[in-house]
Amino acid sequence: MKIILFIFLFTLFSFSFSDPDWDFWLLNMQWPLADCINYANCSVPSWYSSFALHTFEPRTDSNVPVFCDSQYPFNISEISNITYSLAYIWPDFWNFSYPQAFWKTNWEKHGTCSLSVLKTEYEYFYTGYQFRESLDPTTWLWKNNIVPSNTTFYTYDQIDQAVTQAISGLKPTISCNTYLGKTILHEIGFCYGKDLKLFSCSDTLRTNVGEKCGNRTSIWMLDFPNPN
Repeated sequence: MKIILFIFLFTLFSFSFSDPDWDFWLLNMQWPLADCINYANCSVPSWYSSFALHTFEPRTDSNVPVFCDSQYPFNISEISNITYSLAYIWPDFWNFSYPQAFWKTNWEKHGTCSLSVLKTEYEYFYTGYQFRESLDPTTWLWKNNIVPSNTTFYTYDQIDQAVTQAISGLKPTISCNTYLGKTILHEIGFCYGKDLKLFSCSDTLRTNVGEKCGNRTSIWMLDFPNPN
């Protein structure tokens, strides 16, 4: 009987929690229009003109563990003192007035896989918030004459060099979407180690993430109003 009970408890624990295999975090910051342009029920306020935090995911170059601990569900009260700040830098463009559902998904999908380093829900969101506050790709691109435009295209290298220069030669990831047959800038990602320090994303990761950027010579950074 004791053996059966032990097996049951072991199985239950194994189902509810798995120690994921990951090496670093990828902090993805999205250009909002690029995320919403293909969906009627996704909307970006016209005053929102900066990159927004999208995901803060522990991963390897080739794998992203998800939903690692069902024993630790999302609890909005744990981050109540930073929700005002999170609402702007980590918004939900599918439901801008109620981002809690989006935060819940991020926590349960990615935050629970970070527990070996970030021990609480608060640590996870506050760390993502701090990382986001230290990064300003909108301004970095603007300083290199890369601005939202529905008529001007940029190259992958132009975008990459502008961001790389701003973070002391470290390499980001760049991902793209498509709209009306055009390649559009979607996200810029930043790699952080388990020591919470920014480092260069690997060439393997950069290639994998950037595969939708086509020939990389004509990338469109969408602007309001949306192009027809």
